[in-house]
Amino acid sequence: MSRRFLPAALLAALVTLIHPATLAAQAPAGLISGRVTLEATGDPVHGATVIVVGARRQATSGEDGRFEIAKVPVGTYEVLAQREHFAAARQSVTVAANQTAIVDFTLTLKAMHEEVTVTASATVTD
Repeated sequence: MSRRFLPAALLAALVTLIHPATLAAQAPAGLISGRVTLEATGDPVHGATVIVVGARRQATSGEDGRFEIAKVPVGTYEVLAQREHFAAARQSVTVAANQTAIVDFTLTLKAMHEEVTVTASATVTD
């Protein structure tokens, strides 16, 4: 290795260590988008959290039930849609570089069981 090349190689190694985000930003990525609806009526479900498991990415569905998750690294993922009082839905999706993967979810209402205890007392006055 020549002496002129050694400082350049050291500089390149330091830049890589100091700025790992630069390398991550250059990794191929795609987009996941879709819509979350209610099974019974087809109405949009707003406020549902959509999570790309293993990619540390998530989004919340809008008033129209639509969501979009950008900069998802290329690969195959499980995507989870959930909202309070609804049963969660899960699907597998493959993300390709510079492509949009479409994944729609249909949620069902979760049966809720609440137990309520009512107590009373009476007083008799004459």
